[in-house]
Amino acid sequence: MERKDIVKEFLRKPSVIFTYFGHDSNSICHTALLVWLPKYFQVTSGMDPEEGRSLAGAVMMLALVGAPLGGYIIGPLEKNHANRADDLSCHLDLYLAMLLFLALLRLQGNIAAGYTVHIRIFIMQFISGAAAVTQDVIHPGLRATSYAIAVLVQNLLGSFTAPIALGAYQT
Repeated sequence: MERKDIVKEFLRKPSVIFTYFGHDSNSICHTALLVWLPKYFQVTSGMDPEEGRSLAGAVMMLALVGAPLGGYIIGPLEKNHANRADDLSCHLDLYLAMLLFLALLRLQGNIAAGYTVHIRIFIMQFISGAAAVTQDVIHPGLRATSYAIAVLVQNLLGSFTAPIALGAYQT
């Protein structure tokens, strides 16, 4: 396969392009939480810095539950309804992001912390569905490249920019 054919393979698959940017948006949200959540818990709950960091670390570790849970939920759906599984993953992530935003905006103290913990478990389910999209619609010989691009976009546009955006917002 020539280089131009490889580029065409990716550019003519809107679902893959949107998934890459979904990875990016998801990563911005999660990296922002990683950076900002300890301070949020300190301010809203009156926790000391160590306690805020510990609780934020516990919340972030819930990805270890959420990502595989997403695979468990999305896997059977994808087997029977390939397009619906990806849609469900994206819609659920958007819905949970809005709930998280409202929780952080309106709730305080232990209620906000508990709500954040529950949302964090489920918001990571996006990863499983998104990874499946990067594999399902691309030529089999380009699947590793497709996922590598997803990770590159996720980290360069998401993880890298979230702390910069938060820092600019807070100054």
